Amino acid sequence: MKVTLFLTLLLITLSCKKDESVKSYLSEPPVLKGFYLRDANGLLMQKVEELTLYLIEQDEKSDELKMEIELLRKEISELK
Repeated sequence: MKVTLFLTLLLITLSCKKDESVKSYLSEPPVLKGFYLRDANGLLMQKVEELTLYLIEQDEKSDELKMEIELLRKEISELK
């Protein structure tokens, strides 16, 4: 299960970084032309992608902090 989740996140990361970002689907401000379903879907896709990238970034930071904590614990145990 963990491997599948990791591979899925890896594929999403690579896909998002390759495409850089979902292009904005709004050609004009929504106030000027009304609010269309296409625009809403585009905005939602963009926000989902941003949140996914943020989640991946936070996961990487969390892993780094876990490694740092483990190193510090080892240092503390050696000092005792």
